[in-house]
Amino acid sequence: MAVKIPKIIWEIGKELSLNAMIDCFNNISKEIELDVYIQPDVLNALDEYKKDANILLHGKYYLYGQIPIDCDTPITQNLLQSAIDENNKRFAEYGGPCNSFEAASIACSEKRFANLLKLLDFYYNKYNEIYYAPGGPGYILALKEWTDRHTS
Repeated sequence: MAVKIPKIIWEIGKELSLNAMIDCFNNISKEIELDVYIQPDVLNALDEYKKDANILLHGKYYLYGQIPIDCDTPITQNLLQSAIDENNKRFAEYGGPCNSFEAASIACSEKRFANLLKLLDFYYNKYNEIYYAPGGPGYILALKEWTDRHTS
């Protein structure tokens, strides 16, 4: 599967970790209706990675099924690219799946990684537009604060 990292304006040193993404999306869901913008199965990627880390992998999850990552490690563009490169390398070395169990595992890893990329794209590229758009919670808050400052 050809995977491309979405164009994101990364704020170096302030990238989100898996735990931070979970917290952010929990908070965002209190501010806006996420279901309007993100399908529930996409959001499940965070819970699935976290569940794997808690149950199976002693606090780590496998990014794109390849690289063990601690839940508090920032998800950087370089880390995402490393996971893609490692996946491509392993596919070149081993070829495709040899049985249905491997095929299902690969499909699951690809879907989960694609969903993680969608969530990163939403957070870094779309959330602020929605939050500060006229009628959005950020717009309403900013308008209220401005009005309070200028009517007193």
